[in-house]
Amino acid sequence: MINTSTSDENLCGLKRADFQTTVNGKQTDLFILKNENGAEIAVTNYGGAVLAIMVPDKNGKYANVIQGHDSITHVINSHEPFLSTLIGRYGNRIAGGKFILEGKEYSLTINNGPNSLHGGPTGFHTRIWDAEQETPQSLKLHYLSADGEEGFPGNLDIHVTYTLSNQNEFIITYHATTDKTTLVNLTHHGFFSLSGIANPTATVDNNIVTINADFYTPIDNVSIPTGEIAKVEGTPMDFRTPQRVDSRINDPFEQLEFGAGYDHCYVLNKREAGTLSFAAKCVEPESGRSMEHRVSGILLLPVIEPDIRTEELLWNAEESGIPVVLIDRDFQEGDFDIVLIDNKKVVYDGVELLIESGHRDIGIITCPEVVKKGRTRLEGYIQCLKDHGLEIRDEYIYPGDFDEKSGYQACEAFQGLDNPPTAVLATCSSCTLGCIRFMNEHNLLPGKDLGLVGFDDISLLNSIGYELTVMDRPMQEMGEIAFGLLTDRMKGPDTKKRRREVMLRTRLIIRGSEKRQGVQEVVL
Repeated sequence: MINTSTSDENLCGLKRADFQTTVNGKQTDLFILKNENGAEIAVTNYGGAVLAIMVPDKNGKYANVIQGHDSITHVINSHEPFLSTLIGRYGNRIAGGKFILEGKEYSLTINNGPNSLHGGPTGFHTRIWDAEQETPQSLKLHYLSADGEEGFPGNLDIHVTYTLSNQNEFIITYHATTDKTTLVNLTHHGFFSLSGIANPTATVDNNIVTINADFYTPIDNVSIPTGEIAKVEGTPMDFRTPQRVDSRINDPFEQLEFGAGYDHCYVLNKREAGTLSFAAKCVEPESGRSMEHRVSGILLLPVIEPDIRTEELLWNAEESGIPVVLIDRDFQEGDFDIVLIDNKKVVYDGVELLIESGHRDIGIITCPEVVKKGRTRLEGYIQCLKDHGLEIRDEYIYPGDFDEKSGYQACEAFQGLDNPPTAVLATCSSCTLGCIRFMNEHNLLPGKDLGLVGFDDISLLNSIGYELTVMDRPMQEMGEIAFGLLTDRMKGPDTKKRRREVMLRTRLIIRGSEKRQGVQEVVL
């Protein structure tokens, strides 16, 4: 544990000794974040609970604007267990405490009527997080949620960073990795009082709220969404123009009764799908304090290109000063950081493995030609065949898409040829699944009846009952590096750097499916 809070001199008046104890063999403590303007945030690593946020009002008077506690005992024994804490694995309710994932039903602890709420009674809000405060303005929290904890599958490794910027922004960044397919919906459950905490604390009735949404999601009497997307127009749910919280909260409206007020999800308006736009704002008129939702940074995963909506998103972000990091997607224009793999080499290596296994007739399922990484993967296939003196046959090149259907149809087309390929290489994980489905339906075994090399070592491929050889991208490493680049950009304009590009190596995981009976391995 690293803590820069070496004294009890702080605006909120909290004492470090009051938050130091040992719970389940792990130490708790008080951490104080301070920016250059004098604002402060007080945090404990028990549940990542925020204890105080000290910011000025319109007259420069500081006050705490979040509900918290004055000792670790009160945090642990809080009447509201989720008061201003981290929430996980899953924020909000799961109906009946059950869900089905990849054909398997999981049961969770019931802690909210008939439902499971906020990760269960021993969710992230009760866990002691590893804490490192290396700078006065930032606190890093880490927790490893074990496979089966509160009924959720997979080991989930979570990193959360609290940052207090010099613009008085409270920035929370989340980064999580898992070794199994699971449910994850991480959030923070802050109880804000913009007027300032007092005794008694003022209500939020006078808060003026704006929500940029034409629709919301109605709930049933136990707060589970009904599946309907309803218009806000003509209802007390309409905050498209600024409205006091108390102006309609007592109206005879069923949804207000079910939610005991406003406890609903809104469907935010977008000018265009994928663009950034205003979400919501809350103003406390007496103090002049306000909160507004904004995006601090964007990690963009691969999408089909050219994609006008994605390009608009990128330009919108750049114009707004929002940093963007691209993962496995090359966008040459703009000042965006990029984390890539060598798409040409990974396919080259996969084809070469099939050649070394004795195959000469090798089919490939490509990505769409409009996608740069699809073109470079095809280039790797062609180059490898040329380097080994093998014929490039158009009928062995199937123009696929990023879906299972392409893999199925490609195998169907290959098997219909007079001279079908003895091996198939799929250039995306979904296509790989399609190949497997075709082979299952036609009683073909990978590594016996047909050589098969797939893409990405994902858990779903590992669960199909075959030992599948794959071209594997270092997804976790890509995510970690991208996250690091993004958080660096988010520190502020003074950290602005030229475009950074990181190229990562891939690997072949060889499990035998690249072989075929009757085809002999050769030494090249």
